[in-house]
Amino acid sequence: MRSYVSWLEAEGMIAVPVPFDTEVVELYYQVLHGLVIPGGDTEYVMSQEPAMLRTVGRFLELAMRPQEHFPIWSVCLGYELVMSVVGGDVLERIEDQEPRRLAWTGVGERSRMFKRLGKAAQDETVQNHLFGISPKRFQENKRLRRVFDVLATSTNGKGEEYIDVVKAKKWPVYGVMFHPERQPNRRAFARVFLEEVRQCGHPRGIVRGVSWRKRKAGACKQYPELAGHKCYLF
Repeated sequence: MRSYVSWLEAEGMIAVPVPFDTEVVELYYQVLHGLVIPGGDTEYVMSQEPAMLRTVGRFLELAMRPQEHFPIWSVCLGYELVMSVVGGDVLERIEDQEPRRLAWTGVGERSRMFKRLGKAAQDETVQNHLFGISPKRFQENKRLRRVFDVLATSTNGKGEEYIDVVKAKKWPVYGVMFHPERQPNRRAFARVFLEEVRQCGHPRGIVRGVSWRKRKAGACKQYPELAGHKCYLF
């Protein structure tokens, strides 16, 4: 969606498109200072050849090497892909389309993310998903427990609780179920990611002249609830 690019560019970041089925992940990794894995249609993506899972998995492998600081910010579908790469078949049908205030865990309240957000940590978040991961399923998965801390949860209208924010214990890899790029407090969340991006030690000045203004943007037809929003088409 166009909102992701606008969200990053508002903080001075350069958004570089990475094809979901690229065969040169290592090349992109070397020239980028971070990765945003956006939301999308989970059922469609998961039913296709798992090229996007492979790409996400390779980025995670590179980012989680010793001495690396490569931030990854995954949103909704992106979050589900990251959790699936690490934990396997963990997704459950937990639908929520209503604004929710995050319930921060003890670990979450002590996290740098919570402190960086300030007032924004107490605001409502935009939820728009069909799938999720319950705290019970998360705790039953040894791989997820070993890699991630749960920073916050939410509960939908049916009383179903789901993991809403995670962060890798040793790396700047974030997963959020909600959509900060479409919220009034979007800049607070962008600055959390920007601070991580600035710590990446990859060379600067390699990527130049990327302009999204020349790219075609059309209606996000696969999301009827997002009428009027724009998506970049490749």
